[in-house]
Amino acid sequence: MQKATTYIGIDISKDTFDVAIPKGESFDSFQLPNDSLGFESLLATLPAGCCCVMEATGAYYCALAVFLHGHQRQVSVVNPLSVSHFARMLLRRAKTDKADARLLSQFGAQQQPAPWRPLPVHLTALRQELAVLEQLNKQRLALSNQRKSLALVPQHSQRALQVIGAQVESLDGAIGKLEGDMQQSMKDNYPGLFQLLQSIPGIGPKTALVLVAVTQGFTAFDNFKQLVAYVGLAPRHYQSGKSVRGKAAICKMGMRQVRCLLYMCAQTALKSNPVCKALFERLRQKGKPFKLAKIAVAAKLLKQAFAIAKSGLAFQPDYTAK
Repeated sequence: MQKATTYIGIDISKDTFDVAIPKGESFDSFQLPNDSLGFESLLATLPAGCCCVMEATGAYYCALAVFLHGHQRQVSVVNPLSVSHFARMLLRRAKTDKADARLLSQFGAQQQPAPWRPLPVHLTALRQELAVLEQLNKQRLALSNQRKSLALVPQHSQRALQVIGAQVESLDGAIGKLEGDMQQSMKDNYPGLFQLLQSIPGIGPKTALVLVAVTQGFTAFDNFKQLVAYVGLAPRHYQSGKSVRGKAAICKMGMRQVRCLLYMCAQTALKSNPVCKALFERLRQKGKPFKLAKIAVAAKLLKQAFAIAKSGLAFQPDYTAK
């Protein structure tokens, strides 16, 4: 696709979407239904060499983005947080769907975001299954905690415990089947990569699966620093002049699920991964707090996973020395 010359803002909601097409100093603004008829109407009005800019809000944008991409129209799906900061920079006061569409057009013209491409079908399915799996695990944990709480009461209801027990057993079955199906999908689509990631001491099947799903098979990032920032493990320093020196911390502007999973993996890596263990001990000897050193280990695991995915080589403790 050729480079876009016109950036069209599209603010999407469940039932409709607002469009803002720049016309000199003003905009052509209109609203269409968020369905196939609306998509066709939009396609007929799009000028040549344009890029449609929309926010990644829920699943509302997906159908239109896929439709436009399928008709060879350039699409950019941007982070809502970036657009929000852009609006603050412009000191914007109005907050309507029409105004948001215009803001997206301005954001696209100034930032020129990268083109969007739909994920392969198997990756889309994996991400949806991961979301469902996380929700099932939350439900199971809540029910298990409730069962323990009820059992502490001397005159508790056996019927209530039986109902909760049946629900937990049903969830266990659903979770086990879903995890098995997801691992089979990984073996079918990424057989070598799935096994290579598990060669890293501290990385198990679940973590390997999640890493492949969120990184699109490690093809979505050019270097490990981008990946670390995406997950939210990159350090953030707060310093201004001589008097303001805030405490350094990770940015946390990323995927909480992956971050928490890697933090748990770091505990295993401290015992079985010699590289991670050496890093942890070195940081502790320098006086770094336990939690900070463990977060550094989590970031190290991510760096190892990236290196192994790109090199195609299994984990080797002395690889750097060689």
